[in-house]
Amino acid sequence: MTFFCVRPARTTPLLLQLALTLLAAVFGSCGDSAPPPPPAAEPAGFTFFNLGASSVLTDPIRKNLEAQLGPYAIETRSLIDLEVNYRGFLKEYFPALHQLNRRLNSPAGERVDHSTRKLMFRQTRKQKIPFERVFLIFSGYSQTPLLFSIHMPKEGQETLTALTDKYGPPEEIAWGDNGARTLFWREGADVLMVTVSTNVFGEAEYHIMIFYADNLEALIQTEQEALRQRQEQLQQRGVKAF
Repeated sequence: MTFFCVRPARTTPLLLQLALTLLAAVFGSCGDSAPPPPPAAEPAGFTFFNLGASSVLTDPIRKNLEAQLGPYAIETRSLIDLEVNYRGFLKEYFPALHQLNRRLNSPAGERVDHSTRKLMFRQTRKQKIPFERVFLIFSGYSQTPLLFSIHMPKEGQETLTALTDKYGPPEEIAWGDNGARTLFWREGADVLMVTVSTNVFGEAEYHIMIFYADNLEALIQTEQEALRQRQEQLQQRGVKAF
Protein backbone atom coordinates (compact mmCIF):
# COMPACT_ATOMS: atom_id res chain seq x y z
CA MET A 1 0.00 0.00 0.00
CA THR A 2 1.35 3.33 -0.93
CA PHE A 3 0.99 6.34 1.36
CA PHE A 4 1.33 9.80 0.15
CA CYS A 5 2.72 12.21 2.68
CA VAL A 6 2.72 15.97 2.02
CA ARG A 7 5.55 17.74 3.88
CA PRO A 8 4.84 21.34 4.75
CA ALA A 9 7.02 23.89 3.09
CA ARG A 10 9.85 25.16 5.29
CA THR A 11 9.40 28.73 6.40
CA THR A 12 12.50 30.72 5.80
CA PRO A 13 13.99 32.52 8.83
CA LEU A 14 13.51 35.90 7.11
CA LEU A 15 9.75 35.40 6.59
CA LEU A 16 9.33 34.16 10.13
CA GLN A 17 11.10 37.20 11.56
CA LEU A 18 8.94 39.51 9.46
CA ALA A 19 5.73 37.85 10.67
CA LEU A 20 6.78 38.10 14.31
CA THR A 21 7.69 41.77 13.86
CA LEU A 22 4.27 42.56 12.38
CA LEU A 23 2.46 40.74 15.20
CA ALA A 24 4.50 42.59 17.80
CA ALA A 25 3.69 45.90 16.17
CA VAL A 26 -0.04 45.18 16.10
CA PHE A 27 -0.32 43.99 19.68
CA GLY A 28 2.13 46.59 20.91
CA SER A 29 0.12 49.43 19.39
CA CYS A 30 -3.05 48.10 20.99
CA GLY A 31 -1.40 47.95 24.39
CA ASP A 32 0.08 51.45 24.13
CA SER A 33 -3.16 53.16 23.13
CA ALA A 34 -4.44 55.35 25.96
CA PRO A 35 -7.66 57.31 26.37
CA PRO A 36 -7.41 61.06 25.70
CA PRO A 37 -6.39 63.10 28.74
CA PRO A 38 -9.26 64.54 30.76
CA PRO A 39 -9.98 68.24 30.38
CA ALA A 40 -8.02 70.53 32.68
CA ALA A 41 -9.73 71.19 35.98
CA GLU A 42 -10.98 74.70 36.62
CA PRO A 43 -8.63 76.68 38.89
CA ALA A 44 -9.74 77.37 42.42
CA GLY A 45 -11.16 80.76 43.32
CA PHE A 46 -12.62 83.35 40.97
CA THR A 47 -12.31 82.55 37.28
CA PHE A 48 -13.05 84.09 33.90
CA PHE A 49 -12.95 81.81 30.85
CA ASN A 50 -11.28 79.20 33.08
CA LEU A 51 -8.51 81.62 34.11
CA GLY A 52 -7.93 81.95 37.84
CA ALA A 53 -5.30 83.17 40.30
CA SER A 54 -2.94 80.27 39.57
CA SER A 55 -3.26 80.41 35.78
CA VAL A 56 -0.27 81.38 33.62
CA LEU A 57 -0.74 83.35 30.42
CA THR A 58 0.55 81.34 27.44
CA ASP A 59 0.22 81.59 23.67
CA PRO A 60 -2.51 78.89 23.54
CA ILE A 61 -4.47 80.76 26.22
CA ARG A 62 -4.14 84.01 24.25
CA LYS A 63 -5.43 82.29 21.14
CA ASN A 64 -8.36 80.84 23.06
CA LEU A 65 -9.23 84.26 24.48
CA GLU A 66 -9.05 85.76 21.01
CA ALA A 67 -11.39 83.07 19.69
CA GLN A 68 -13.86 83.81 22.51
CA LEU A 69 -13.57 87.62 22.77
CA GLY A 70 -12.27 88.77 19.40
CA PRO A 71 -9.08 90.67 18.50
CA TYR A 72 -7.14 92.43 21.22
CA ALA A 73 -4.47 95.04 21.78
CA ILE A 74 -1.65 94.46 24.26
CA GLU A 75 0.43 96.68 26.52
CA THR A 76 3.64 95.43 28.12
CA ARG A 77 3.91 98.36 30.53
CA SER A 78 0.83 99.99 32.01
CA LEU A 79 -0.71 101.70 34.99
CA ILE A 80 -2.51 99.56 37.55
CA ASP A 81 -5.28 101.59 39.17
CA LEU A 82 -7.51 99.48 41.39
CA GLU A 83 -9.93 102.29 42.22
CA VAL A 84 -13.53 101.60 41.26
CA ASN A 85 -16.88 103.42 41.39
CA TYR A 86 -15.50 106.65 42.88
CA ARG A 87 -12.30 107.91 44.43
CA GLY A 88 -12.28 106.71 48.03
CA PHE A 89 -14.56 103.70 47.55
CA LEU A 90 -11.78 101.21 48.28
CA LYS A 91 -10.54 103.21 51.25
CA GLU A 92 -14.02 103.14 52.77
CA TYR A 93 -15.03 99.55 52.08
CA PHE A 94 -11.89 97.58 51.08
CA PRO A 95 -8.92 98.98 53.04
CA ALA A 96 -6.58 96.11 52.07
CA LEU A 97 -7.13 96.79 48.36
CA HIS A 98 -6.75 100.51 49.05
CA GLN A 99 -3.32 99.91 50.57
CA LEU A 100 -2.29 97.81 47.58
CA ASN A 101 -3.44 100.61 45.28
CA ARG A 102 -1.37 103.16 47.19
CA ARG A 103 1.75 101.01 46.83
CA LEU A 104 1.12 100.50 43.11
CA ASN A 105 0.82 104.21 42.42
CA SER A 106 2.73 107.36 43.34
CA PRO A 107 1.31 109.42 46.24
CA ALA A 108 2.44 112.52 44.34
CA GLY A 109 0.35 111.54 41.34
CA GLU A 110 3.30 110.70 39.09
CA ARG A 111 2.74 108.04 36.45
CA VAL A 112 3.96 104.62 37.56
CA ASP A 113 4.16 101.96 34.85
CA HIS A 114 4.42 98.31 35.77
CA SER A 115 5.66 95.31 33.84
CA THR A 116 2.39 93.76 32.67
CA ARG A 117 0.68 91.91 29.88
CA LYS A 118 -2.52 93.91 29.52
CA LEU A 119 -4.93 92.41 26.99
CA MET A 120 -7.62 94.85 25.84
CA PHE A 121 -10.68 93.49 24.04
CA ARG A 122 -12.88 96.29 22.68
CA GLN A 123 -14.80 94.51 19.92
CA THR A 124 -16.46 91.87 22.05
CA ARG A 125 -20.00 92.74 20.93
CA LYS A 126 -19.14 91.40 17.48
CA GLN A 127 -18.66 87.99 19.11
CA LYS A 128 -22.32 87.93 20.25
CA ILE A 129 -21.39 87.66 23.90
CA PRO A 130 -22.75 89.85 26.74
CA PHE A 131 -19.54 91.87 27.19
CA GLU A 132 -18.76 95.35 25.87
CA ARG A 133 -15.15 95.78 26.97
CA VAL A 134 -12.78 93.35 28.63
CA PHE A 135 -9.39 94.28 30.12
CA LEU A 136 -7.24 91.47 31.49
CA ILE A 137 -4.00 92.44 33.25
CA PHE A 138 -1.30 89.84 33.94
CA SER A 139 2.05 90.18 35.66
CA GLY A 140 4.94 90.69 33.26
CA TYR A 141 7.08 88.55 35.60
CA SER A 142 4.98 85.54 36.57
CA GLN A 143 2.34 85.90 33.80
CA THR A 144 -0.36 85.31 36.44
CA PRO A 145 -3.57 87.40 36.62
CA LEU A 146 -3.56 90.69 38.53
CA LEU A 147 -6.83 92.40 37.64
CA PHE A 148 -9.77 91.57 35.37
CA SER A 149 -12.25 94.29 34.33
CA ILE A 150 -15.39 93.34 32.39
CA HIS A 151 -18.09 95.82 31.32
CA MET A 152 -21.56 94.54 30.47
CA PRO A 153 -24.80 96.21 29.36
CA LYS A 154 -28.26 95.40 30.71
CA GLU A 155 -27.88 91.69 29.86
CA GLY A 156 -25.55 91.45 32.85
CA GLN A 157 -28.33 90.30 35.15
CA GLU A 158 -27.99 86.78 33.77
CA THR A 159 -24.28 86.80 34.52
CA LEU A 160 -24.97 88.07 38.03
CA THR A 161 -27.39 85.19 38.57
CA ALA A 162 -24.76 82.73 37.34
CA LEU A 163 -22.16 84.17 39.73
CA THR A 164 -24.59 83.83 42.63
CA ASP A 165 -25.28 80.21 41.71
CA LYS A 166 -21.55 79.50 41.59
CA TYR A 167 -20.20 81.45 44.58
CA GLY A 168 -23.27 81.80 46.77
CA PRO A 169 -25.13 84.92 47.96
CA PRO A 170 -22.91 88.03 47.79
CA GLU A 171 -22.48 90.84 50.28
CA GLU A 172 -23.86 94.17 49.10
CA ILE A 173 -22.93 97.85 49.37
CA ALA A 174 -25.48 100.50 48.39
CA TRP A 175 -24.03 103.83 47.26
CA GLY A 176 -24.90 106.76 44.99
CA ASP A 177 -28.15 108.63 44.45
CA ASN A 178 -29.50 106.46 41.62
CA GLY A 179 -29.65 103.15 43.41
CA ALA A 180 -26.11 102.08 42.50
CA ARG A 181 -24.90 99.03 44.38
CA THR A 182 -21.85 96.81 44.49
CA LEU A 183 -22.14 93.10 45.22
CA PHE A 184 -18.98 91.24 46.19
CA TRP A 185 -17.47 87.93 47.16
CA ARG A 186 -14.18 87.15 48.91
CA GLU A 187 -11.85 84.21 48.38
CA GLY A 188 -8.95 84.64 50.76
CA ALA A 189 -7.44 88.03 49.87
CA ASP A 190 -9.00 88.04 46.39
CA VAL A 191 -12.20 89.98 45.74
CA LEU A 192 -14.82 89.70 43.02
CA MET A 193 -17.06 92.77 42.63
CA VAL A 194 -20.10 93.44 40.48
CA THR A 195 -21.22 97.06 40.39
CA VAL A 196 -24.75 97.71 39.11
CA SER A 197 -25.53 101.29 38.07
CA THR A 198 -27.53 103.14 35.41
CA ASN A 199 -26.36 105.05 32.36
CA VAL A 200 -27.66 108.38 31.02
CA PHE A 201 -30.58 106.55 29.39
CA GLY A 202 -31.65 104.97 32.68
CA GLU A 203 -30.50 101.51 31.56
CA ALA A 204 -28.68 99.16 33.89
CA GLU A 205 -24.95 98.66 33.44
CA TYR A 206 -22.77 96.03 35.05
CA HIS A 207 -19.06 96.27 35.80
CA ILE A 208 -17.22 93.19 37.04
CA MET A 209 -13.82 93.50 38.72
CA ILE A 210 -11.68 90.61 39.93
CA PHE A 211 -8.79 91.65 42.18
CA TYR A 212 -6.11 88.97 42.56
CA ALA A 213 -4.60 90.50 45.70
CA ASP A 214 -1.93 87.88 46.38
CA ASN A 215 -0.63 88.17 42.81
CA LEU A 216 -0.63 91.98 43.10
CA GLU A 217 1.39 91.69 46.30
CA ALA A 218 3.83 89.36 44.54
CA LEU A 219 4.23 91.90 41.72
CA ILE A 220 5.03 94.67 44.21
CA GLN A 221 7.60 92.49 45.97
CA THR A 222 9.25 91.52 42.68
CA GLU A 223 9.45 95.14 41.53
CA GLN A 224 10.91 96.27 44.86
CA GLU A 225 13.57 93.57 44.66
CA ALA A 226 14.41 94.52 41.07
CA LEU A 227 14.73 98.18 42.14
CA ARG A 228 17.00 97.22 45.03
CA GLN A 229 19.26 95.24 42.72
CA ARG A 230 19.49 98.14 40.24
CA GLN A 231 20.39 100.53 43.02
CA GLU A 232 23.13 98.17 44.26
CA GLN A 233 24.54 97.86 40.75
CA LEU A 234 24.63 101.64 40.33
CA GLN A 235 26.30 102.01 43.70
CA GLN A 236 28.95 99.42 42.82
CA ARG A 237 29.66 101.13 39.50
CA GLY A 238 30.11 104.40 41.33
CA VAL A 239 32.57 102.85 43.78
CA LYS A 240 34.60 101.26 40.97
CA ALA A 241 34.88 104.58 39.18
CA PHE A 242 37.22 105.95 41.93
